[in-house]
Amino acid sequence: MFSALHCRHAALTVWLVCIGYGTALGSDLTGRDGAPMVLIKAGRFSMGSPPDEKCEYDTLARTEFCIQVRDADYAPQHGVALSAFFLDQYEVTYARFEKFAQEANYRSTVETKGTKSAMRETTGFLFRKQWRRVEVDQADWRTPQGSTVASSAERKSHPVTQLSWHDADAYCAWAGKRLPTEAEWEYAARAGTTSKHWWGEEGPGTRPVGNFADRQFKEAYGGDVDFDGYEDGHADTAPVGSFEPNPWGLYDMAGNVQEWIADWHSVTYYRDSPAENPRGPADGNEKVKRGGSWLSYQELKTRSSQRPDNSDDHTGFRCARDAT
Repeated sequence: MFSALHCRHAALTVWLVCIGYGTALGSDLTGRDGAPMVLIKAGRFSMGSPPDEKCEYDTLARTEFCIQVRDADYAPQHGVALSAFFLDQYEVTYARFEKFAQEANYRSTVETKGTKSAMRETTGFLFRKQWRRVEVDQADWRTPQGSTVASSAERKSHPVTQLSWHDADAYCAWAGKRLPTEAEWEYAARAGTTSKHWWGEEGPGTRPVGNFADRQFKEAYGGDVDFDGYEDGHADTAPVGSFEPNPWGLYDMAGNVQEWIADWHSVTYYRDSPAENPRGPADGNEKVKRGGSWLSYQELKTRSSQRPDNSDDHTGFRCARDAT
């Protein structure tokens, strides 16, 4: 693992993140949105599930199951070589997306098509109140759970959610960037490590490494916790950069919100993936999402997917850019 050194030149107000594989861009080279980026140098890594893996813990079903992992969509593990690229240091916030929507006069596709889901309190068996995921027609990026609370001033530094893949793609294009590929995202999230999580093989203990389903989540929504004894202080999203960065200086690569990826999803893609700069299948029905969220943690290898028109209150994004 590499250590991160944060250096600031006060006169220029430029942040530099001196890390083992790259350096953050100065504020004059971040793109139209002004978001700081980290240079991820070219390299190779092993992508996907290790060959000796037998059992999996399903974070959604909250149970362990043992299968031939080789048949899962994050197998087989395969070597990937990547060219250098830049990646946003933080997930895109409400404030940045709001600026884009105003300057570009952009209307989210979520307002006109697709389904929108969110955690809402509902009436269950024997009129018992419970929280569960439901479709919320009035939700959008300003009000991701269908209320005005999420777009209030204190939430402007939180990651923006309730966006379709098309919305994320449009923002990155406006900023002079693009969505990262799946291989780029996993390479950057692993940050030179080969363990299950970027901080190691086991749970984080009390180390503040990310925003997951913790006691606050359980008290607010009645769900289970991801890591016993871990508390992040947030029932749902947290301001970006609230927790430790990974060894390459990237924040929230393990939690807070899942992130839209450029690639189409295919359960068999890893079997045929190119060895250099894979870009995903040529077409498909769903787009890849990566990373865990405040709702459910996912390991670095784990892949999720969703139709590009749809949105929810636990998925956001960050942008990438070629280094050449």
